[in-house]
Amino acid sequence: MVWRAFGLVSAVVFYAISLSGSAYELTSPVALPYHEVLRKTYAVGAFAVLGFALERSRWPRLAGVTAAGIAIAIYSAAIEVGQTVFVHSTETPAEHGFDVASGLAGGALGAFLALLLSAPRAPARRVEAAGIAIVFALLVWGFFATYARLD
Repeated sequence: MVWRAFGLVSAVVFYAISLSGSAYELTSPVALPYHEVLRKTYAVGAFAVLGFALERSRWPRLAGVTAAGIAIAIYSAAIEVGQTVFVHSTETPAEHGFDVASGLAGGALGAFLALLLSAPRAPARRVEAAGIAIVFALLVWGFFATYARLD
């Protein structure tokens, strides 16, 4: 029950932060070189926190790395909709897609860490670790493909 409450409160707080331009400017000012890298790193970290909480909360149909990754990707898509509707984001479809992929990767990573802490020697952990590594390699490639304009 504690993990469910923590996850829910965290999701609401992260959603509010994602709609706040001042929060972005405070944590990674546009004048800062590679500020976009910092913002995307923060986002993956926030998604990992949510994936961890989701796995620990033991929701009946949301167990495992894949389910957590998909659930957090859907949450990330909701953030993108909120940013478009309420903040009038000017991001391209590729940038929105990258952000949703970040949700998938971060959520899966958080769930993996939760499972690793609870059963580190489970045989499936190696396969999950390889899957996470592949997802993050693709995410890094996607970042450079999407944000190639970085100096």
